[in-house]
Amino acid sequence: MRLPIALLLTFLLLLLPGSVVAQQATQQEAQAAFAKGDMATANSKYKQLLVEAQNAQGGARGNYTFTALTGLARIAEQQKNTDAAEQILVEATRPQLGLPTELRGLNQLAQFYSRNNKHSEAAATYGKIANLWGDAAGRKNAGHARYLMEKGSAESRGGLPTQAEQTFRESLAILKDISQDRTAFAYIVQGWLGNALSAQGKPEAAAVIAEAGAGLEKLIGRVPPEIARTMGPAFLKEYRSASATPEPTPPTIMPQPLFMPQASYSNAARKARITGGISAWIRISESGSVENVWVVKPLGLGLDEQVIDVIRKWRFRPGTRSGAPVATEIQTEMSFSLY
Repeated sequence: MRLPIALLLTFLLLLLPGSVVAQQATQQEAQAAFAKGDMATANSKYKQLLVEAQNAQGGARGNYTFTALTGLARIAEQQKNTDAAEQILVEATRPQLGLPTELRGLNQLAQFYSRNNKHSEAAATYGKIANLWGDAAGRKNAGHARYLMEKGSAESRGGLPTQAEQTFRESLAILKDISQDRTAFAYIVQGWLGNALSAQGKPEAAAVIAEAGAGLEKLIGRVPPEIARTMGPAFLKEYRSASATPEPTPPTIMPQPLFMPQASYSNAARKARITGGISAWIRISESGSVENVWVVKPLGLGLDEQVIDVIRKWRFRPGTRSGAPVATEIQTEMSFSLY
């Protein structure tokens, strides 16, 4: 009996330990074991995937290597072995894996440092991302300004307000040069700048914080507490509506997604081979449509516009309060990865 060609090829691929099919199967087995809490099996499968990744071609090699290393790091961190987790994540930042994977690895490493209160290390890592971003995509774009903001916020949390002030001013200068100094993101950076000025006892801090809060209120209608909490303790303390206690209301049942297409890469971002995530604050109407979108952590290179356009097409089962539909606001993130 002769097998169909397609079936025969699939069978042969399954027999190859370095094949894409084998790698995908190992990845799925590792992720399933981790989800079940079977750390021993997950650890074994991620190590197997790390070996299999060496036989992958092109960007797939970096992608599977990244998946294996970050999986092993998650296991180590869950087991309170932060030294091992750090060493594994550093491996995921090797330039040999290619720029897209290196950027993903550096983002994971910076977030690891932040979670573990290693703020100086987080600041240095975000600084490296900003430099790589600038080299690949230019220094006059929102993505470079965004990673400078991440660097400055880590410096602030690490008790380095003078360095943080300089970093935030550099970020704001870029946003002004590209005519994005009246965006939600720009006001968030300005709020962080006010926080750094306050930590140094500089008298202009209150005015900077007030302008940042007023700018957000003009755009969004208020300063959402979820955003205010990301702008440093001085902003929360000094800006009146950010720290105001909301009036008691019946609990809101949040909206449920019905249709959420994802944005595609812009040509400029694909050419620069950059990766990352865009965070946006969105308002959902009583009918479940998206009324407005504000990018609060941009990447630039046309990706922000892609995200805004596609989010406006999203549809939800509207949120409710006491059984009646109500308008709601949520924060969402969309990731961009090149394999």
